[in-house]
Amino acid sequence: MTPPASLPGFQYLGGKDRRYLNTLTGETISRRQYDKLSGKLGEFSSYEKKAKASKELNPELYAARPARGRSSQLKSSLTSKGRNLKTKAGKKFKDFIIPIYYLNEEPDLARAGSDYQDFIEGLKNNPRAFAVVTQLNFIKYGEVMTRNLLPAITWPTLTQLGIALEEFKLSYDYTPEDKLVAFSLHVIFKSSYMSTL
Repeated sequence: MTPPASLPGFQYLGGKDRRYLNTLTGETISRRQYDKLSGKLGEFSSYEKKAKASKELNPELYAARPARGRSSQLKSSLTSKGRNLKTKAGKKFKDFIIPIYYLNEEPDLARAGSDYQDFIEGLKNNPRAFAVVTQLNFIKYGEVMTRNLLPAITWPTLTQLGIALEEFKLSYDYTPEDKLVAFSLHVIFKSSYMSTL
């Protein structure tokens, strides 16, 4: 996909190197040089220095993020947890939390959605699980609240979750001051469903 050009006289060349052509001089420059010229790096001279400053300002956020190369392991772990989830004898439900992390003071819903999807994929292959109720934990007016997003569904999709989240924001007058905390999944096991028949 061609990124929008913010500097006149430059053309994006595409390809793996993502270089730019100065149409006035014929010179090609790297993406890093272009981003520096366009002001995307702000006061920083490189992405590394920008990342370092961001890490120093948000140490808790970076401590919670996976190290390079571990994202596929985390995905496998969440899918495995969904597939192997079980409850104690006599119990018919079990709750599982998908935390919502923040990136630059904004909820990282892409990451939370991906984690949610990975866990649901595991539940699909869990012979004990029947359905899941999806709730949202959030903080409004300084109080922790919980609201249902999706009823018991076998199995909810990421699209359904996204629509439900947008409806929630409209229904509860969501503002930037409110803090989304986590998706709470209430997993219903087949033993519970069979006992109601």
